[in-house]
Amino acid sequence: MPGPTVWEFVERECCNMNSLGVGSTLISLGKLEAVAASLSPSGCAGLAEAVERSAGETNPRGIANVLLAFSKLEAVEAAMLPSGWAVLSKAVERNARDMNAQDAATTLTGLRNLIAAAAAVAPSGWVGLAQAVERTTCEMNPRNVSGTLDALSNLEAAAAVVPRDGWVGMAGAVERTTRGMNPYDFFGSLNSLNRLEAVTAEMSPSGCAGLAEAVERNASGMGPRRVLTALYALGQLKAVSAARGGGCGGQHEPSTYFQNA
Repeated sequence: MPGPTVWEFVERECCNMNSLGVGSTLISLGKLEAVAASLSPSGCAGLAEAVERSAGETNPRGIANVLLAFSKLEAVEAAMLPSGWAVLSKAVERNARDMNAQDAATTLTGLRNLIAAAAAVAPSGWVGLAQAVERTTCEMNPRNVSGTLDALSNLEAAAAVVPRDGWVGMAGAVERTTRGMNPYDFFGSLNSLNRLEAVTAEMSPSGCAGLAEAVERNASGMGPRRVLTALYALGQLKAVSAARGGGCGGQHEPSTYFQNA
């Protein structure tokens, strides 16, 4: 007789999984579309129950990975009960103080994509995440910066409690990592900055000059349409910055390559 399928095995074993097993399973399923497409209702419910049961023992990386994986597994997400989201939100708050830059960015990205999860986060939970952002800006890499900016520009509850030092840190992180951004991260960061005036107001002239230079450097990877969108976004960013007394109001233009394009 043939052995159990991958999903049959997952369905049978999910009741015995610890937090590490649950997180690893969700991440793997998110990468295996064929397997995820075969999820049975009872299996989805079993995984959702396993997440709720093990949330109390998750560490910062674990809660971040679970939230990100949920955003790619709609059937399992739909099987979560309100009590499950409540337990996850408490796990987010409990782990926020120990999150590194990647954990914070991944957690915020997951919450940005999960309406039910974000709705369950208490005000104190958002404060904890905002403090995690402020604390880790100096260690963010280009992907962390892009993901954090995107999440904060879409999560008003989180952005509302970021202190000014946090925005100053994010502005510094943008300036420090812009040169290392690939076209995807740069384009996303620039669009997010136009929705986060609190960061724009803290940008230095050199940071804004770096953004202008990055448009040119990433042009070949963005394509003509995105280049034009990026140039427009850069112009908007300068206007907002100048109005708020930030450092992007000066004349930091891309080279004549774009002026003549």
